[in-house]
Amino acid sequence: MKRPLSLIFALFVAASAFALKVYINPGHGGWGANDRPNATIPYPNLSSTGRPDTLGFYESNTNLWKCFYLRDKLNAIGVSTKMSRTTNGTTEAEKSLSTICSETNNYAPDHFISVHSNALTDGTNTNYPIILFRGLDSNEKISGSKARATATWNELVKIYTQSKFEYYTAYQTSTNVRGDDSFYRTNPTNNNGYLGALKHSYPGYLTEGYFHTYQPSRHRALNPDWCCQEGLRYARGIINYHGLTKDTKGYIMGEVKTKESSINHSLYNYNTNTTDKYKPIHGAKIMLKNSAGDVIKTNCYPYVKRKLTNQNWYTTDNHYNGIFVFENLAPGTYTYSVHASGYKDATGTLTVTANQTTYTTIYMTSGQGTEPSVGPDVYWELNGGTVSGTLPTKITSTYTIPTPVKTGYKFLGWYNTNNTSGTQYTTLSAGFKGKLYAIWQEVELNPFAYGLWHEFTADSTEIKLHFYLNALATNVKLIFNDGEKDYVVRDYNSVKAGGYSTKISTTTLPRGKRLTWRADVTGAAVTAPTEVTTRYSVYHPSTVDIDNNPENPTFGMVLTNEADHAVKTATGYLGSGYGAGVYAFNAAFQPIKNGTNPGYNGGKTFTTTENHFAPRRIRISKDGRIFATAQDGSGEYLWEINPENMDEWTSVFQGYTDGYSLTDDSGNFIAGTNSGFDVRGAGDSLQLLMLSASLPGTQVSTLRAHIYNLGTAKTWNKVPTQEVAGADYLRVAAQSNAQFDKDGGVWYCQYRATATDTEPGLVHINKDGVEDYKSLRSNACNAGFRFNHDFTRVLISGVSAGTANSQKATVYIPSFKEDGSLTFKADVVIDMSSLGAHLNDFAWDYAGNIYGVSHYNKKIIAYAMPRSADQVVSTPVASKYAFTLSDNSAKPAPDQPDSNASLNPFAYGLWHEFLNEDSTQMELHFRINAMTTNVKVVFNDGEKDYVVRNYTNVKPGGYETKINIDTLPRGKQLMWRVDVTGAEVQKIGLVNNALKVVCPTSIDIDNNPENLNFGTVFFVEAKPDAKDNAAFANFISNMDGAGLYLLDPDGSARKMPFQTKNRYGYNGGKIGQTAQYFNGTEVDGYAPHRVRVSDDGRIFVSSLTPDGQVLWEANPLLFSATDSLDWKAQSKKGWARVMAENNENTVMATAKRSCSHTYCGINSLFTEDSNEFIAGPNVGFDVRGAGDSLQLLMLSGCKDAIVENNAYHYYCSEYDLGTATTWTTVPSRRIFRGYVHNYKEAQVQYDQYGNVWMCQNRMFQDAPTMMKFTPDGTIAYEENPRQTFRKAGAIRFNNDFTQVAVASSGTGEGGGITIYPVLENGMPDWENGQELDVKATTGYSIKDFAWDYANNLYVAADMADGTAGQCIAIYATPHAADRVVSTPAPSTCTFTLSKPELPIYTVSVLLNDSTMGTVEGAGEYEQGATATLIAKPYVGYELVNWELAGETYMINPLSFVVTSDMTVMLTFKSTVVTDVDNVVTNGVRIEKLFRNGQLYILRGDEIYTTTGAKVK
Repeated sequence: MKRPLSLIFALFVAASAFALKVYINPGHGGWGANDRPNATIPYPNLSSTGRPDTLGFYESNTNLWKCFYLRDKLNAIGVSTKMSRTTNGTTEAEKSLSTICSETNNYAPDHFISVHSNALTDGTNTNYPIILFRGLDSNEKISGSKARATATWNELVKIYTQSKFEYYTAYQTSTNVRGDDSFYRTNPTNNNGYLGALKHSYPGYLTEGYFHTYQPSRHRALNPDWCCQEGLRYARGIINYHGLTKDTKGYIMGEVKTKESSINHSLYNYNTNTTDKYKPIHGAKIMLKNSAGDVIKTNCYPYVKRKLTNQNWYTTDNHYNGIFVFENLAPGTYTYSVHASGYKDATGTLTVTANQTTYTTIYMTSGQGTEPSVGPDVYWELNGGTVSGTLPTKITSTYTIPTPVKTGYKFLGWYNTNNTSGTQYTTLSAGFKGKLYAIWQEVELNPFAYGLWHEFTADSTEIKLHFYLNALATNVKLIFNDGEKDYVVRDYNSVKAGGYSTKISTTTLPRGKRLTWRADVTGAAVTAPTEVTTRYSVYHPSTVDIDNNPENPTFGMVLTNEADHAVKTATGYLGSGYGAGVYAFNAAFQPIKNGTNPGYNGGKTFTTTENHFAPRRIRISKDGRIFATAQDGSGEYLWEINPENMDEWTSVFQGYTDGYSLTDDSGNFIAGTNSGFDVRGAGDSLQLLMLSASLPGTQVSTLRAHIYNLGTAKTWNKVPTQEVAGADYLRVAAQSNAQFDKDGGVWYCQYRATATDTEPGLVHINKDGVEDYKSLRSNACNAGFRFNHDFTRVLISGVSAGTANSQKATVYIPSFKEDGSLTFKADVVIDMSSLGAHLNDFAWDYAGNIYGVSHYNKKIIAYAMPRSADQVVSTPVASKYAFTLSDNSAKPAPDQPDSNASLNPFAYGLWHEFLNEDSTQMELHFRINAMTTNVKVVFNDGEKDYVVRNYTNVKPGGYETKINIDTLPRGKQLMWRVDVTGAEVQKIGLVNNALKVVCPTSIDIDNNPENLNFGTVFFVEAKPDAKDNAAFANFISNMDGAGLYLLDPDGSARKMPFQTKNRYGYNGGKIGQTAQYFNGTEVDGYAPHRVRVSDDGRIFVSSLTPDGQVLWEANPLLFSATDSLDWKAQSKKGWARVMAENNENTVMATAKRSCSHTYCGINSLFTEDSNEFIAGPNVGFDVRGAGDSLQLLMLSGCKDAIVENNAYHYYCSEYDLGTATTWTTVPSRRIFRGYVHNYKEAQVQYDQYGNVWMCQNRMFQDAPTMMKFTPDGTIAYEENPRQTFRKAGAIRFNNDFTQVAVASSGTGEGGGITIYPVLENGMPDWENGQELDVKATTGYSIKDFAWDYANNLYVAADMADGTAGQCIAIYATPHAADRVVSTPAPSTCTFTLSKPELPIYTVSVLLNDSTMGTVEGAGEYEQGATATLIAKPYVGYELVNWELAGETYMINPLSFVVTSDMTVMLTFKSTVVTDVDNVVTNGVRIEKLFRNGQLYILRGDEIYTTTGAKVK
């Protein structure tokens, strides 16, 4: 069962120096003419080569020595490095610049450095450094390069600025950091870069530390120690820039010379203004002693064969430089003595400072000296330890060596080597000579496992388990459990801290049962509380907490704080240069940095104010919510911190500031400046405990305690849920604390030098609000009080006796006496003198280690607590990883598709033309994709069908027919269509799978008859492998490689038009033919990846690559151009970038975001102006709508999602694109985040109502396999039980949303298609799906589906399985014999046949008086038309009547049919009534008569109008 594990060097969520990566490029690499060979006095040019011996000066030699030392210094503090070469004159050493840049991109360093030296004419005095970054002086190509270069410059030049040890002829006070374009080019117009070594994607620079054509410097460079010191200065610059721990040791570099002579040689031209005019002394012995008189052992000439080690003195070489170096010296004063043959001895003192090099020139005069004495017989190296008394330097009798001590370390013994490989000594015999070393072992934490997760391999046969250890474990077991039984799958001994992974065969695990797993860890026995070696300096830490819930992503994380913003200007602390905030560590006690910042402050601006401490307390809830409080007057007294982005802080309490309190609208108290804080519960049951003070800091204050039933809410703006009694015992905010007990009661603890009954040190209020415990515990400094996670132990600052300044804390076991009262039994006392007196807060981790913080000695320190060697700490994987291995033995066997099927037929390509000028005939054109039983050509006028052609048994192909238009109705808008029926299809059948494609990841069909590309099938070739590859000669992509390919509606491949060769592929000028990877040469990218056609015919092509190209739009006219000129015009347009880093306001992230995950955000697109997410490499894609309503649906994943299978970094977003052609801002809305676990096997699709379906393949039930989300992101459906082997996540509704095809398991592990009918509510009818086993044709992996206009199903199958797969397969779905597939001609083909011309007549109106009114409606009318006249009397007048063709009409308006030219008389009259009497004339009585307001004349029995017309 025992098998080696693979160590992951980048620990879980670590962002310390251990995560920092530096790529080091030692310039040049051989011993050739291009490696800058230069003659020196000891190594002149050879006559045979014209170059020196390989031991002479070659820039390739000196650069390598510098870089070796740089590498070793960085590695020593945990920085990861990669060197472009580690040898000289080998194939490995002589890489091309392009290879170096490619290696850099694959390594993805945080810092790149290329090391060189400069040159002019040999023998000139010019000498100064230069550092070049890529780009212009004022516009760097790679952000951060110039700042890194400047930080390195500041250290590099100290060899001049501190002592002029190396003389500069220029840039003595100014900076020579330049952009390479600005330096090398005249009037550069862009910042693309000049130097080949810098043409990569990561920040860095090329440095030249001196001119090797200045000959004295060249001779100095023959000494590797001189070169190493240049490497050291580079290391200091890098350490300074990244804020890493600075060197605590110092260095000496000097030269030994005589002023009595000079070197006169053609190869040693010197600057007379420098010490180079004085002769270096060969063979000088420099001995160095510390203040105790101990000789400092040294090494000489590293990295070369002449290297000397463990020397009592440094001996200068014979290379005309006089250089000597002493390394890794403790700061202090040292005495040197120098002896050289023919010279008087020289002595003196030098002061060594930490992280600095002391430079000196020692001059000797002629004479005789004394050979240096070696010193004492015994040298003792305590390695940081201490002993009582003084260790002897001579042994005159048997001597028992005392045991030294060193805080945070375990003493292993005295050895004669600086490790345990030598001989161990406990006593020394008389006359002993030698050096002894005290060997220490770091004290580690008690071990436990964290960061557990797993993934399944692509072939589903293995599960890969991942876990991390916080410290050395004696044993680790990985155990599966099915609810009844354990299955130990791995058993390891002596496992170091770090990250591990191991693969387990799934055949060894039970099926059909819910499985989970855990890591059981044991460690070495610990007999007493022991300080852990690792500790950190924190200026004012007042809190610490740990996430102890394995369910949380942040399980094991340790949080502390800097509560005093003064730390920003202080040095030597975690928060130096940054300030107050929250600081995080992983479970291994390694810092989790916030990018380049050491901590997190949520964008808050903290200030340095007396008695103000913010943040004050931190607590993590059971469900992983992080809360931080403030003890100041800001009014923001509680924040919630987003665990996934700890720089995102939300203020919880909302109210009005009143002094140091918050109140609601009515002035009621909400909360106040915080003293103590705790959380309890999770979810709806989450409670907060706030100990609020009237004044902050050390001022005497009134304190109040309240509980807030926050639940899942994010804010609180009302009075507390309840007030807790007992807080009135407390006096000072900065010296008080409050904590929940396990039942919801509250403990108070405060620091009082002398506790009293009214000011006790410890009080308990039970859950019912009753005080049931009070202790007059004194000197609980500074109120540190904390239960462990199961409340079986409590740690309280101070000791039971209440001793002042004890600098101790006591662990107690709480219990109840027989009378029910509380009591505490002291368990163990912890010496916390390294923390000091003010013990502010404690936290227990999952393995019972204790963390403490104090601002007295300004530290956070961990303590390994006593434990037995057989104690097991068991960490379960989070429950979300529980899974069930499917048991397909009970599943019904899927159907097999019929073979030799034919496509369901439909018509496409409809258009017409009129054949002559008088339009008596029109010719209709259409095509048929497959054999039909009947074809009808039908016209329709909006009311009635007119069948003009009726054919039977029409074969596939193109057709045309002439129609006499006299058979069609005139004067009505006409449209036409082709109705097609085909033979009955009772069972799904395979039509074809002969079209071979290396990696078809997507397919779609234009199903809108309105579009020019109606019926065209678009599919993707996502890999360039087939291009010009004879092994893929029968693949459609053999000529063009990766790109977009087309099929005609009959399933045949469509050639690219107007080409001399058979070409099929389109790439829009955007698709490269080189494979792309997300992680070095692993984790494939796909370009293109998905294709979709919108309702209005727009064609979108996505990319799943790390190059910042996410989505293109292809020109539809390119695929429908009808002649060569048109096609060529369209082909030149290429594809438009919809989402790409080339667009405005769009940048691709190349560095991780402020998140704990390794590659968070990398390769995703963000807005340049607001740094917000736009989209990422595209995993799943769909479109919906048309025109202004067009929407895009994109499932994106950053590098962390893709490389680490991190579900949290998958985002499904919707974009309201409309008619726009680019998208450069945030998504319109997010549909969901998470759930997805495999970037190769997931897809998202719209349904009819705009809901979003997600389907993914999982070999096991460890994640959702099918989900439905409403447009607002609500989960509307999740498949239960989860169906495994939906390879590779394909899902697609047909054109009218009546059916849906989903990838399914088939007969076992994929290669199945299940087609479900869709119900009226849009849900698939899960009970009536038909599953087909198609793996014999498609293989096991189905990437995408597309349905055509007649419900033929096209399948993109991307993986080869024998002869199956790597194809486009076409299936005909069931089709009734009488089913009509009707294809309308495009609306552009709608027309109206004109009617015959009719005579035009004029309708005229005569008015009796045009001053009385007017009329509308007179004019020309077609014969038979209806004319309508409207009388319009003016004010004071009214209509009398109309007279037409001898008839009188009294209606208004008047309508009549026009049959000829017609005249109408219109009569108006005044509405003014006159006084006219009735009269009798000629015996006939004449009277006035009013009817309906109209005046008439009654003459006898007849009625007349006032104008004399007789009225009927």
